[in-house]
Amino acid sequence: MDTSRKELNMWGMDRNSNMEILRVAALFLIIMYNYAVRGQINYSSYYHTDLLNGLFIQYFAMGGRLGGMIFICLFGYHQINRSFSLTHLLRIMFELIFYSFILYVVFCMAGTIQFSFRDFVRALFPTLFERWWFALAYIVIYCLTPFLNGFLNSLSKQRFTYMLVLLVIMWLAIPTVTLLFDGTDFYGQQFPVYILVYSTGAYLARFRDENAASKGRKLVFISLIVMLASVPVFNLLGDHIDIFRNRGTYLAGANSIFNYTMMYGLVLMASAKEEKVNPFINTLAGTSLGIYLLVDNEYMRRVFWRNLFSNSEVSKSVFFVFIALLSCIAVYVMCFVVEFIRKATVEKAMGSAFIKLEGLINGLIDKIKARADSGINE
Repeated sequence: MDTSRKELNMWGMDRNSNMEILRVAALFLIIMYNYAVRGQINYSSYYHTDLLNGLFIQYFAMGGRLGGMIFICLFGYHQINRSFSLTHLLRIMFELIFYSFILYVVFCMAGTIQFSFRDFVRALFPTLFERWWFALAYIVIYCLTPFLNGFLNSLSKQRFTYMLVLLVIMWLAIPTVTLLFDGTDFYGQQFPVYILVYSTGAYLARFRDENAASKGRKLVFISLIVMLASVPVFNLLGDHIDIFRNRGTYLAGANSIFNYTMMYGLVLMASAKEEKVNPFINTLAGTSLGIYLLVDNEYMRRVFWRNLFSNSEVSKSVFFVFIALLSCIAVYVMCFVVEFIRKATVEKAMGSAFIKLEGLINGLIDKIKARADSGINE
């Protein structure tokens, strides 16, 4: 693989921009979620204080789980026909370590946090201590792709469809109802759902639908109407029925079937469009993981949502929606600039090192295999 090809892969420039724009939108949904949830706003009941702004805060808070599902679905869509790359895995793990360690050092030097050996170790090994649960889930799924893809590619369309229907019923349809009553986690909740979502992306890549655009629009429209309407309805019911109390955003939860149908419809629509490559969109999408790591870092949350933009104060303004959207755009742009510089400098410089490390690891694995084989033959 030549140098120019490697750089295209690093930025995702060779990908279909119709799919990549969904990645950008998913990230923005996650930023909006962080705006509502990570600031000092009681988003689940703020409508009691300010009906209109409280409603919009809840709408902001609904996008986090959906954004994560879109990411994993697109991951499955692209990865089903690709082989596992140790270099890619090393890049991701290095990115996590880079941001975890650098941000910890910066905040310690600034005096914002106190140094402790425990936190130092956690910052140095973020994948072991779940600094970013979503990124860790992505890494685990990626490590499983050689096995998942082998199984998913062996299924006929009929058997694949039956499997997805069964998993949707078990992990989404039933929990959407039962979780409302007692809040009990269902089958481990989030990670099994991500396996389902990855499989769904693989399904959409393998079996193209001639009526995908029409079906996608219907699913998105119905899901959107139900989810938006559920917020004021659940708020109203919550004032009179305990199980609905502070559950305005319930249908945007980790096990919500409506999140799934929304995601499915969006990816279905994007996959039905004629493929095109837009360098600007692909550059934005190529920085998504780094932006997420910055936005969802425990130290950066305080900077963005409590110090820099003062969410709790803004929530009282008549211009709340406008200011909130501008704040989310500003965070996106700032984090994009940081991640763009990191990829163009640090990651680019480390590219050959990742490849050499992959060669060393593969060589070590081959030696272990050879010794194991010789031991068996003896």
